[in-house]
Amino acid sequence: SEFSRRFALPSDVDEESISANFKNGILSINMKKKAVVAPKKIQIMAS
Repeated sequence: SEFSRRFALPSDVDEESISANFKNGILSINMKKKAVVAPKKIQIMAS
């Protein structure tokens, strides 16, 4: 038998880290979040 399902991933998921496991009739899908880039402070000087 065959089963198919599609869904949209959240934008903060790292697509390269997705893995799936099917065991004892249970499908587990694991996804990691993308690393959060901290904002940088930039000093601005007026002349």
